[in-house]
Amino acid sequence: MNNEMLDYANWVPKKMLIAFLMLTLLFGGLTFLPVHIIVRVVFGILSVVFLLFFFYFYYSYHVFSVNGGAFQKTILNLVMDKLVWDGQGNTLDIGTGAGALAIGVAKKYSNAKVTGIDYWGKGWSYSQRMCE
Repeated sequence: MNNEMLDYANWVPKKMLIAFLMLTLLFGGLTFLPVHIIVRVVFGILSVVFLLFFFYFYYSYHVFSVNGGAFQKTILNLVMDKLVWDGQGNTLDIGTGAGALAIGVAKKYSNAKVTGIDYWGKGWSYSQRMCE
């Protein structure tokens, strides 16, 4: 398989990262309101929880990205290397996401008919745009 580093996007949407960061800032700011100390502590705890979610998903985003750890590309290469097939006939990639595996199989086996299917929902529209 060709080792070019194509960016098939990331399973962690940037909108999710922004939402967790905004919630962190919102609840962090609410801790400074002149309200009962218990309410301020609850806001502080919520702020820390959303900050932890933000860091977890930001780390995941980085590890899976082409410019980060390229873990998604590593998984793709492992699957392609373990694929035992003569490349004749049809293949179906269910849950294809951005189509990285289907595209890789199509490139490697030019005589094959490759079909990738997925349901993208509103939060995953980047994959549909990329595949089209």
